[in-house]
Amino acid sequence: MIEEGQFAANIGQLIEDKAYFIVPANNYDVRYDKRLLIPFMRRNKIGFVNQWAEPIVEPLYDIVSGNILSESDILKVGISHSYGFTRPNGYVQTYNAYKYGILDSKGNLIFKCEHSFIS
Repeated sequence: MIEEGQFAANIGQLIEDKAYFIVPANNYDVRYDKRLLIPFMRRNKIGFVNQWAEPIVEPLYDIVSGNILSESDILKVGISHSYGFTRPNGYVQTYNAYKYGILDSKGNLIFKCEHSFIS
């Protein structure tokens, strides 16, 4: 059994690292989440619900960066894509990358996922 002090230190480190717990929907109550858009996964794609568990954005995204905590916040989302070319030796070289876009606090797409880099 782990001591309470060690548990607090472990949680503190996870918070400092900005880590997330991934839990099944039946183990999580979104009503207590402070985010306006709460990510969820379905079939390996990320979508968003609100604090009433109403779907706001269907699961379309492969990566998400940031949180929506206020009406003025925005969120970077990304969709993976592959590309490649044939090398002079005849082998095909492929790469995986993301195209990024931006969502507003209501789940509206401000910038389509067409950008290779968004900071």
